[in-house]
Amino acid sequence: MIELNKIRNCYFGEDVRLEKRIYYACSAMVVLNSVILYSFNAAVSLGGKAAITSAFAVIVMITVTMFGCISKNYKIWAFINVIALNLIMQPIAFFSYGGMKSGMLSYLIMGIFICAVTLRGKMRRIAGALSVAADAVILTLSFVKPEMVTEKEPFHHFITLLLCLSVAGGLIYIISFTIMDQFVTQRMKYEALLSNLKRLSNEEPLTGLYNRRYLIGKAENELESREDVCAVMIDIDDFKEHNTLHGHQYGDEILIKIASLIAEIFGYENVCRYGGEEFLAILNGVDISAVGNMAETLRSRMKTMDYGREDSEVTVSVGIARKGGRTIYETISAADKMLYEAKNHGKNKIKHMAC
Repeated sequence: MIELNKIRNCYFGEDVRLEKRIYYACSAMVVLNSVILYSFNAAVSLGGKAAITSAFAVIVMITVTMFGCISKNYKIWAFINVIALNLIMQPIAFFSYGGMKSGMLSYLIMGIFICAVTLRGKMRRIAGALSVAADAVILTLSFVKPEMVTEKEPFHHFITLLLCLSVAGGLIYIISFTIMDQFVTQRMKYEALLSNLKRLSNEEPLTGLYNRRYLIGKAENELESREDVCAVMIDIDDFKEHNTLHGHQYGDEILIKIASLIAEIFGYENVCRYGGEEFLAILNGVDISAVGNMAETLRSRMKTMDYGREDSEVTVSVGIARKGGRTIYETISAADKMLYEAKNHGKNKIKHMAC
C-alpha cells in the first residue's frame, strides 16, 4: 500500500503539474485500450498483415509511453507520444479494426483531444496540425478506397465500438476530474492565502492585535450612528526608559505581554495597537463606569505580572471617553486628551470624559 501511494504521488500528486498528470492518465488509458483492442481482434482472427502491423503499433505506443513516464524531459516524450498515437497507432487501428463501423471516428477525435490537453505552445500547434491532417487523410482514404478497411462480422464491429466509446468516455471523465480536482485544490490554496493576507494586512505583526486602520475603519462602519460607545487609550509609562535600560528585545516582550492582557480584558476584537507603546480599545454597549472598571483591572493586574526582571516595574496610563454625539474620530481624540491628562497627573492613572 505504501509503495502504491508513493507511485501515485510521484505521477498524480498535488506537486505534479496539471498537464503532466493528464499526460500520465491519457498514456495509461491509451496503452490499456491498445492492448485490449489488439488482444480482442487477434483473438477473432485479425489477419496476418493486420496482426503484425497492429502488434507493431502497440509496441511503439508502450515503448514511447514508458520513456515519457520515466524521463525528466517529459514534454519531448509527450510530443513523440501524441505523434505516435495520431500518425502511427490510429491509422493502423482505423484500417485494421473496421473503420467507421467500429467507432474509430471517436478514436481519431480522442487523439486530437489528447494533443490539446497534454501539450503546450509550439509543440501543441505542430502536433495538432499533423493530427488533423492525418485524420483528414485517413477519412479520405476510407471513402475513396474502402477496400483498405478490414471488414469484420457485425458482432466484432459492435465490441470494438464499445471499447472505443468506453475509452473515449473514460478519458473525458479522467481529464475532467483531474482538471476539476486541480481547480478545487488551487482555489482552496488561493482562498487560504487570501485569508492569510487579509489577516496579516489587518494585524500588527509584533503583538498580533489589529492595527489602527482596521479597528477604526471597522468602528466607523459599524458604530458611527451609535452613542453608547467608549474609546479607551492606553499608554505604557516610561516605555523608552525600559528600552534604554534593558534593550529593545525586552521592550518587545513587554509590549507582547501587555497586548495579550489588554486583549483578554477588553476583548481581542475590540483592541488594536495604536502606535509605539499606545493601545486603543473601542467598546459598544458598555457603560463608561464598567469601562473604567476594566481599566482598573488592567492597571491592578499589571502590578502582579512577571516581566522577567525584578527591578522592572511597568505601569500604564489610561484615558477614556464616551462617544455620545461625537464621531468615532472625535471620541478617540477625546480619549487621547484624557490619556495625556492622566500622564500629567503623575502617570499610572485613569482619566475619563463622560460626554
